[in-house]
Amino acid sequence: MSIRTKIAVVYSLLFSLLIGISGGLYLYSYVETNRKSIIKQIMNYAEIATPTIIHSFEYYKETSPLLLYREIYPILENSPYLSHVEIISPQGVVLFNSKDARMGLIKPKNVPYNILPYIKKLYPTSFIDENYTVHVFIPFLDEFGHHLYTVHYVNTLASSLERIRNTLIAMILVIIIAIILSVIVSTLVARGITAKIDRLKQAAIALEGGDLNVNFDIRSRDEIGELALVFENMRKTIKSNILKLQRTLEELKELDRIKNEFIANISHELKTPLTAAIGYISLIKRGKIGQASPEVLGALTIVEKNLNELSLKIDSILQITKFQMYREHLDKKKVNLSKTVKKCVETYKPAAKIKNIELSSSIYDENLFIDGDEKSIESMICNLIDNAVKFTNTGKVMVRLRAGQNREYAVIEVEDTGIGIPKDKLKKIFDRFYQAESSTIRRYGGIGLGLSIVKEVVDLHGGIIRVKSKEGEGTLFRVLLPLRGEGNAKENTGN
Repeated sequence: MSIRTKIAVVYSLLFSLLIGISGGLYLYSYVETNRKSIIKQIMNYAEIATPTIIHSFEYYKETSPLLLYREIYPILENSPYLSHVEIISPQGVVLFNSKDARMGLIKPKNVPYNILPYIKKLYPTSFIDENYTVHVFIPFLDEFGHHLYTVHYVNTLASSLERIRNTLIAMILVIIIAIILSVIVSTLVARGITAKIDRLKQAAIALEGGDLNVNFDIRSRDEIGELALVFENMRKTIKSNILKLQRTLEELKELDRIKNEFIANISHELKTPLTAAIGYISLIKRGKIGQASPEVLGALTIVEKNLNELSLKIDSILQITKFQMYREHLDKKKVNLSKTVKKCVETYKPAAKIKNIELSSSIYDENLFIDGDEKSIESMICNLIDNAVKFTNTGKVMVRLRAGQNREYAVIEVEDTGIGIPKDKLKKIFDRFYQAESSTIRRYGGIGLGLSIVKEVVDLHGGIIRVKSKEGEGTLFRVLLPLRGEGNAKENTGN
């Protein structure tokens, strides 16, 4: 249920309850006031009319009852409620009934048992029966206080009740109309309140979507206006911070570019003397520059090995720097993955053979092509195989190539039975210069750039890489690359 609906319902219920209670109390007061007023009016009229009725009865009781009826007829006609009159003896005998007298009849009869107690009272009394008929009893006493007669006035409230009923209907209709109007007013009030909230919501959604120029300007002197002002200040702060971050990012990019250029230049500068040193060592070992003793040749072999390792590390630094500097300008072309995988496997078979490790490949599809930088793809696959061979002491290394679902992407898997990677280290293995244990550098060599290069290459080609490993049992790297013309593997695989 929306806020608008809730507010409308609450306001409607409150207004309806207020109007209902007020209307009910007013109706009750109106009915009670009218009832008391009518009864008082009937009692007063009866007390005034009683002496005249008794006087006429005394005068005409021995004559025709029609004459008596004619005498008291004006009394009957002047009251809107009076139906008929009875003169009753203290013993409960009806001596005169105006209805009978109108027809010229006098039929003495006993009063009903239920009104007999009222006949004997010496003061005016009244009651209302179930038919809303008001019975008024006025005793008539002589000058000595003797109870001679009781005049019974029978008053019907039918016409008054009809008027009250019509009034009640009109008032109920007014209450219903008031309730309907309260619902309409409540809805309008709720709409007025929630319209501002809706504007805030839409503006917040636009801000979430990146529109930093959205307008939160809601001029309202209430809590919503204050909230809008808070949102507007927040928008300005966010916009200001984003602009600062953008400037900082541009500065960082420039610093990163300068850093990469510096590293590339330094690496090239280091590469030149290294290449010269390795060349001279090779000439000395081959005897092209004089003869060297076996001890010197042994020392030169160790130096050459370390220089070659240093050269490889510089090559890794150059390669990852190249990715950072020229990621938008890679030399992309049609690359046959099966040929690249076979080439890398053949390259590392000698190293695997030295460690008595079985290095094998399974190519399930010879015709898998991607648009990419061939050297980078080769470097990525070779780095994965190099890591697998390096960190496997016994067992085997398996390289697999297959097509993914609906041939939308290629799957390259490199699995080994090596030392594995601790679970808490898996999230960091693609960071630059990171190795699972510091002792690894000493035991296996390297500077922790291999997997960083792999991740860079995969990202540059719109792919994804996943790793599954268990310490002491081995590691599986799975790379998904979009096939030629198939877009992004992250989109195609739902990642």
